[in-house]
Amino acid sequence: MFESFDSTAYFFLICAILGGIPFLLKLILMLFGGALPDDLDIPDSHTDSTLDFKIFSIQSITAFLMMFGLIGLAMYVQSGFGFLASMLAGLVAGGITFYLITKIFLFLPKLDSSGNIEPVDTIGCEGTVYISIHPDTGGTVNVVVLDRQREYDAISSNNEELKAGTSIRVVGYNGKSLVVEKI
Repeated sequence: MFESFDSTAYFFLICAILGGIPFLLKLILMLFGGALPDDLDIPDSHTDSTLDFKIFSIQSITAFLMMFGLIGLAMYVQSGFGFLASMLAGLVAGGITFYLITKIFLFLPKLDSSGNIEPVDTIGCEGTVYISIHPDTGGTVNVVVLDRQREYDAISSNNEELKAGTSIRVVGYNGKSLVVEKI
């Protein structure tokens, strides 16, 4: 099979191999929980880098080379297109792949969530007093917020004592404790 290859076919084959091996290695490692060292990618966490440098990653470059080589080789050897037509087809396929991989990697950080619930998110939620709330020292409440039960320090909105087990509603947050009222 390789006996009929000329220098152009070998060029496309080498591009496909140079792009395909790292791309597939990274994909396999990601599927099985492994990772390549972070210094292989141009970091995107620096605030001084621009979007132009964020789009160039090992994944996008290797995907471009792989598709450029594969499509260029297929067009040149299998379809019998000339060098320029094969080169153009490879560039188009590599460019589309580069664009798609870049869009995916720029979209992925938007899926990240810290899972934290801020105390202000509890305003309007209901719960119960866990440790009695005293007018001078406060207490602790359990509040269900975003389908999760959380424990917070709390004070009464009208400085009344609230015993453990009392149903409450969160009416505010003073920076340190939830402000609650009996319901």
